[in-house]
Amino acid sequence: MLTGQSYVEVNSHLVKLMNRTADSFGETGINHLHIDQYLASKGFAIVRRLSFNPFTNRKKRSWPRAFCDAAYCEVEQLATGNWHFVVLLRDGSILDPLHSERKSFGDYKRISSITGVFKVQMGAA
Repeated sequence: MLTGQSYVEVNSHLVKLMNRTADSFGETGINHLHIDQYLASKGFAIVRRLSFNPFTNRKKRSWPRAFCDAAYCEVEQLATGNWHFVVLLRDGSILDPLHSERKSFGDYKRISSITGVFKVQMGAA
């Protein structure tokens, strides 16, 4: 979604990067460090915004929603309380691999982080 690859292609690449089998991948899940490493391997840089102030450890009163063309977010599902990653588009709509229709922030209990993704021009300066 973020890199022009399908969810299945990204999943396959992550399994290889993490040196796991496809069967064990779903058991332990992934975190933002795994996604960041995958994005770096594809020539992308990131900017992460957190829902809390890391200096005071207090929740921010407001924080940016969509601050770039594409981002990934860590969200808590309303129904299960499980956390997972979704893609946030510039218009504020969310692509969630668990749902076929677009979602919005109101469809989730909490949003932990928004990580903007930017293609980096590689090569000699």
